[in-house]
Amino acid sequence: MNIFETIYECNINHPSKLALSVTMDDGSTRAYTYGDVFSKVAEYADRLLSSGVREGDRVAIACEGSPEWTIAFLAVCKIKCTAALIDASLGAEELKSFIDRSDVRAAFLSPKTFGKFTNFPDYRFPVFNVYDCTVFDGCKNSVEEEPTVDPAPEIATIIYSSGTTRRAAGIMHTHDSLIKTTQMTLNVQELVETDRYLAIIPNSHIYGVICLVLGPHIIGADVHYIETLGAEAILKAFKEYKPTVLSAVPKVYELFMAQILRKINENPVTALMFKTFYPICEKARRKNGKLLGKKIFKSIHDGFGGSLRVLCSAGAPIKKEVADFYYAAGFNIMITYGASETNIPTIGNTPEDITTDTCGVPYPAISLKISDEGEMLIKSPYMMVGYFRDEEATKEAFDKDGWFKTGDLGSIDEKGHVHVTGRLKENIVLATGKKIAPDDIEEKYSDLPGVKELVICGIPVNNADYDEVQAFVVPERLSAESLEKIRREITERGATLIQNMRIAKTHFVEKIPRTSLQKPKRYLLKKKALEGDDAADEKMIEQKGADIESKVTATVAKIANADVNDISLSTKVFSDLAIDSLSSITLAMELEDEFKVNIEPYYHEDMTVADIVEAVEGNGKQVNSIGKSGVSYPQDKNAGDYAAYKLFKGLAKGLYKTEIRGAENIPENGGFIICANHVSKIDFLFISLALSKERYMKLCCMAKKELFRNDPFSRKLIKSAGMVPVDRGGMNSSSMENIKKRLKENWGVIIHPEGTRSEDGVFRKIKNGASTLAIETGAPIIPAYVDGAYNIFPKSGKMPKFYDWKHNKKFRLSVTFGKPISPDGLTTEELTAEIERAISVLQDENSTLPQFQSHNAE
Repeated sequence: MNIFETIYECNINHPSKLALSVTMDDGSTRAYTYGDVFSKVAEYADRLLSSGVREGDRVAIACEGSPEWTIAFLAVCKIKCTAALIDASLGAEELKSFIDRSDVRAAFLSPKTFGKFTNFPDYRFPVFNVYDCTVFDGCKNSVEEEPTVDPAPEIATIIYSSGTTRRAAGIMHTHDSLIKTTQMTLNVQELVETDRYLAIIPNSHIYGVICLVLGPHIIGADVHYIETLGAEAILKAFKEYKPTVLSAVPKVYELFMAQILRKINENPVTALMFKTFYPICEKARRKNGKLLGKKIFKSIHDGFGGSLRVLCSAGAPIKKEVADFYYAAGFNIMITYGASETNIPTIGNTPEDITTDTCGVPYPAISLKISDEGEMLIKSPYMMVGYFRDEEATKEAFDKDGWFKTGDLGSIDEKGHVHVTGRLKENIVLATGKKIAPDDIEEKYSDLPGVKELVICGIPVNNADYDEVQAFVVPERLSAESLEKIRREITERGATLIQNMRIAKTHFVEKIPRTSLQKPKRYLLKKKALEGDDAADEKMIEQKGADIESKVTATVAKIANADVNDISLSTKVFSDLAIDSLSSITLAMELEDEFKVNIEPYYHEDMTVADIVEAVEGNGKQVNSIGKSGVSYPQDKNAGDYAAYKLFKGLAKGLYKTEIRGAENIPENGGFIICANHVSKIDFLFISLALSKERYMKLCCMAKKELFRNDPFSRKLIKSAGMVPVDRGGMNSSSMENIKKRLKENWGVIIHPEGTRSEDGVFRKIKNGASTLAIETGAPIIPAYVDGAYNIFPKSGKMPKFYDWKHNKKFRLSVTFGKPISPDGLTTEELTAEIERAISVLQDENSTLPQFQSHNAE
């Protein structure tokens, strides 16, 4: 059997059917039908052969998941070579190590992987760009190495194990074993040709090979990739691609669940409904199999695209509460177990027998038994051939009777379901001689405040035959105070636990080393504990925290045009400083450039510098939901919107003595920004009195997010006025981009650069957001001064006044526009100063406020 030939025979009769697609970061897509795939595979295969690659040679593949990864893999299979699959997320040194160990005669790398090397090794074989099969600059065009000494055309893959307890080994699988285990899995899990698979696990792992490469294509299904995996990109893929099958590791399902529950709990009503119906749905399914959750929690299903019918979980044990969540919500979650050596899956749930507290039963033709030590031992026709060029390790992997030693601890219950309880080699040997799994201890410390990650290891005690329980902690805050507080929390928690669960020593680390499936590499942590310098590590963490605080403070000071010495961690960014809704976008952009973190979702009215530091460190709480409704602001206006405005315009001119001055300063063509003082809730409407119908139809303004309610009147007002939502925590960046786009489309925008309404009607110091927008778009600034509106609708008023009963006359209302100010050649600070000066002059010349009357009378 041959993987390429099997897939070819399955799909040759429907060449126009979609096989592979990918969404790029810029929103574009790339797709291949099965006919396209076979043409590309032939092209890549010919390129390999013409460069001197021979049957039985090994070819490395190290690139991110993509359609081209699969094409390169099938090309290697087509010419009967062995694909050495290497995790593309590794650093340059590790990538080189695996390529060297594999003794290859060619390699497929992505530009991103190739770019990790400062000086690419002078290999004597071609290194191809996986996306177009061209040779990277500086690499050989043909094989100059000696012929492979141990060609093995029957071996399809060398897959490097996760390596949680030891150095990763090269696991060899034949075409036969991979094809047969895939066919068996497809039958057991009832997967079909109409399924759509979303790819979020690495193809380089056995899990990805079976679930994303062989599985879908042996039955003619299709697979969709995402260029850069991230929360937003994955959610977008769910919505647009509507997958039916999702394969992921437990941690991913846990993160999805946490996000869903967070959203549910934001609203007391939805929180109560979930609390009420969740147990009902779970009980109904366990009792009679009814999927009430699929109907009651339809919004959760819609969040996954609305078509997801199978969730596959493998790579590590999944928490029962996580599995329960998806089970009760009406999803078919297939918890499976396997090892790279045995193929995945080896043990698993089936559609007819879904459990949430076990990993199911042994799949067909697989035998399982538990050793005296509690280790799971497996015999399988899908087993690996052995470890690449390591006969000793291969021999040690099996017992004398040929059972594979998984290294996992487990048990089998009375129903035949398998429970995985831990790792044999990771167990901590206590002074009493008893053994305990690190996971059990980790669970007791899982909710400690200030802790981002915590991993437990057993560290051998010198001159003794037992281990000491030690913790490796990634702190949320990188400061000496935070580290000391965590130590106290660990000690206090330990005092409530039995002696076996108490942590003897805590190590602070920046990052937990993990496998491609996110399992902690405890052997590296043990090595660090035995060799490392804790004091140096802590000092480095504390210094990094201090550097982040310093850089954040400096950036905030720069945007606010403030002295850095006047800013502390407790400074409120939007109320204590001159940072308005527009400046907040600039702040977010500068911080993202510096730290590669988008802090906009963390903006809120009382945000402090300390909150920004937490967001940069990855520990902030996302609270900003502006612009999440899917509506793009400002919205286009129609005749009905103008009719509503015209009604107000008629009322205003009838009720008040209105006067417009300098309207000729508003350009007839091109985008523009009106910067005006802010004295009433309806300044926008007063300012717009000066505009023609054509200009009004392309006018927008900033408005408090509290006005964005879902009643008919509010919706009409928002659309008619061209409102864009902002709050004290800033404007959504997508709205900012829309405003820039509108300015280029000859729209006008009204901005009140003071950032808030005046308490006494007097114009005062402004913020620099409007200047930033003008400089970025080239739009001119039109200074404007509104006089009389303070008397009509002051900040303290709940309703506008319609008549001046005290003086028995109409209220006077005037709007004066100054000459346009070009942003060309000016800095943000210079333009801000010029705008402030221009509006102040208009105030001096036109205000009827008592403090200006004597001046204007002269």
